[in-house]
Amino acid sequence: MPRVHFANGSSIRVPAESAQMTDVPERYTPEELQSDDMLRIVPNDYIQFPRGDPSESLLQLNNTSKQPVTFKIQTTSPEKFRVRPRCGLINPGETTTVNILLKAEHSLSDNARDKFLIMCLPAREISNAQVGEFWKKQNNNGPNVEQHRLCCIYKDAPLPTPSSQPMTTAIQKGAGEASPRSAPASSTCALERQLRFTQVLQVITLIFLLMLSGAVIYLLMLQLCGDAGCFSRDVASDTSEGAPCGKAKRDL
Repeated sequence: MPRVHFANGSSIRVPAESAQMTDVPERYTPEELQSDDMLRIVPNDYIQFPRGDPSESLLQLNNTSKQPVTFKIQTTSPEKFRVRPRCGLINPGETTTVNILLKAEHSLSDNARDKFLIMCLPAREISNAQVGEFWKKQNNNGPNVEQHRLCCIYKDAPLPTPSSQPMTTAIQKGAGEASPRSAPASSTCALERQLRFTQVLQVITLIFLLMLSGAVIYLLMLQLCGDAGCFSRDVASDTSEGAPCGKAKRDL
């Protein structure tokens, strides 16, 4: 997984349509910066824009490594911004300034939902003219790609409220996904009690249905036996009434 750096306090998820900015932690703090980071971004949290026209902001990309680094910039709202340059090559110790212009017909989204993703890789034997073609062949989520994410806000706007959820640790090179937090013991016990209660209730319901079925069968048998008894009595009565007639015939 790529190493990812996030704006401090940002807790807004990236829209699903920006595939290159998914599957990464929600938040990152500058305190967690690694000593082997290739780029240092200034500012490293929020890109602030003035209200009005023109509305633009500057980013400083400083190569802190000992080798040339190539960078590429993407945004969740490409229709809103004009970025110059979008990609380039930075020699060791040098700094590149990136100009980001918010187009006059657009405005920033609420809650810092407009974001920028800055990716960088070691530049091995490539020139500035080859940077664009170089990035076309790269996997943006490759294991060697260093990523930095920044949120966009207006200068006079309050900073977004930090999420109340626990902060997610940044993903490092070659590291797997963090294991999910285990549920609290009290919640587990409550679920177990609810499961046992449900099982007992099912057993009681089954017993009640069996008893009800037995009672219905018993009543049906009584009804059938009663009908059979009445039929037997009727036959016996008919036989007894017909006997004198037969005797009278014999007497005649």
